[in-house]
Amino acid sequence: MAVKDGLEEAPAEATIPAAPAETSISAAPEEPAAPVGGCDQADNVCLYKNTEYGGPKKFFPVDNCVDDFRAVRTEEVLSTLNDSVSSVVNNSTKNIRLYEGTGRSGRYIEVLAGATVADLHVKELTVLNGDGSVASSPGEFNDVASSLCAV
Repeated sequence: MAVKDGLEEAPAEATIPAAPAETSISAAPEEPAAPVGGCDQADNVCLYKNTEYGGPKKFFPVDNCVDDFRAVRTEEVLSTLNDSVSSVVNNSTKNIRLYEGTGRSGRYIEVLAGATVADLHVKELTVLNGDGSVASSPGEFNDVASSLCAV
């Protein structure tokens, strides 16, 4: 240390060499996953006549209740969805209920927001009575839906 006018001077700061620039590795962005069963519109519920999201289908905005599937025709064939839904995609932020009866009546299943059910035959569903009590668990709900609504 040098002394000047009775005060010690701090040594000059040492220069530290700059670290080499970090190497960044970038990968091509991943392709987004294909929408299940072609259900690619947000806030839609997609119903399919066949399991595994196959066959004739119909998409519904989640904000609209559908009280009678007998009046709903699929786009591919001129048949109704009543008592013929076998798989479901809920591409919304709301839970939906599929009801056995028209007018949102009878037994129902609830499909959670963002969830899919590839096969309503599978006896892993909780089927509820209209009052919310459990009708069967595990149960199935294939080919019985007649109405739907978000909850």
